[in-house]
Amino acid sequence: MNTLCAPIRGASVPVLFAKRTAERAVRSLLREAEAAPKPGLVDRLGSGSHADMDIGLFRRSATALAPYFQRMVVATSASALRQLGIEAEAAMLQATSGINTHRGAIWTIGLLCAAAGSLRRAATYEVDAPDALALCDEAARIAAAIVALDQPATGAGYGAAKSPTHGQKARADYGLRSARDEALAGFPSIRARALELARSLGSHLMDDDERVIMILLAVMAEADDTCIVARGGMQALLDARSRAAHVLAAGGPSSASGSELYALMRQEFLESRLSPGGSADLCAATLFLVDLESTSCHQHPCPRRLETLGLRS
Repeated sequence: MNTLCAPIRGASVPVLFAKRTAERAVRSLLREAEAAPKPGLVDRLGSGSHADMDIGLFRRSATALAPYFQRMVVATSASALRQLGIEAEAAMLQATSGINTHRGAIWTIGLLCAAAGSLRRAATYEVDAPDALALCDEAARIAAAIVALDQPATGAGYGAAKSPTHGQKARADYGLRSARDEALAGFPSIRARALELARSLGSHLMDDDERVIMILLAVMAEADDTCIVARGGMQALLDARSRAAHVLAAGGPSSASGSELYALMRQEFLESRLSPGGSADLCAATLFLVDLESTSCHQHPCPRRLETLGLRS
């Protein structure tokens, strides 16, 4: 079998499984977007370091992606998945009047949707209970098949870009992982600490804002966030990693000592116009992985907007 033509296992996925997986993908994007207050990112309280974005754009963008995520779950070839990614990006840009809100997330979460469908067809797990690490490994395998279709390519996602992306430039200049490299390696920035933290926080009685922000900080402490590098250079990335790790070590953004550190971090991000957009995508992916692992999505509280958007499962 030609692995480039048919890299995704099996033949069919139950429609209900695909629908629920897509709903969880959108829910994860919305949980990340709504959580507040975040450092430099758009949230429900404001636009952070972005003059051209607000929470309404992210809500529209996330919901526009639902049918594409559902189709990614059932996709059975790299070429079909790549085409769905291109179509999803077009739908996102139409929903946002040309603003890039979720391009990185379409790549990352789209791959995880495809991996969920692939492992479900292979009957490696029961419905709604896959292992997050197995999903990351399967997503890496699928990513490699998609990347092979576009070699040589400069893009970081489903197709070759017309010009180098922030990720590709940071890779060339500093040897950092682009979004493409992150996926090909099985998401090391999620595996390092965010995944275990997200699993452990699921049993804690805490506000979902705090839960999501702690996962975001865990990703930031490890990730090669090329969005930060594009705005502030390599030193800004090193500083952001250090600040995120210090807030977590102090007990999180709501702890007695962590709250002051976190407030300072947020202020510095705003003053320097920094935005950890790559970490936000990986945070949403972490939320998605843990949601998929759980036997009930209700173990992970959903943002207040989900009912009005019709995404409660």
